[in-house]
Amino acid sequence: MIVRIIFSSGAGRETAAAEPQRRVQIRIIVTTKRFDSHDHDGTVADVTTPARTWQCLGVPIDCVAQPGGTELAPDSLRHAGVGDGPPLIDLGDTRSRLRDPVRDHETGVVAGEDVVGLTAELRERIAGRPEPQTPLLVLGGCCTLLPGVLGGLRHHGDDVALVYLDGHVD
Repeated sequence: MIVRIIFSSGAGRETAAAEPQRRVQIRIIVTTKRFDSHDHDGTVADVTTPARTWQCLGVPIDCVAQPGGTELAPDSLRHAGVGDGPPLIDLGDTRSRLRDPVRDHETGVVAGEDVVGLTAELRERIAGRPEPQTPLLVLGGCCTLLPGVLGGLRHHGDDVALVYLDGHVD
């Protein structure tokens, strides 16, 4: 199975937050067709996998440990129409936030204790979600969420596939 997610928008990070009326086109295509690197129009001629229900979990965090930024991603993506595609069961958002802006002098990590708490919450939420065989779409914008997500998915011994989209090199 191949999952292809297509984003298209003229809006940048600041614009999306400042102008919520602007819509971002987000399509999730689940298919067995292989796409070559030049297939950018989203046209799928031989979709063989029917639409299926997905679960969605928001992770509103930002690794600079201040409100705003990528904390806004889950709500912004929902507002932009993420749930308008295949059937989506929204599991809500995590409660953990990164708030301690102090960088540890030895490790270089910002909000280390908050990160550990978030990782544990994510692992528990994902491992304990109803119907764990249902595909999961995680809405966020901070790579700090990855260890908890992958730990939760691996809890059931599943093979894990990751589609990671990033708007910039970091």
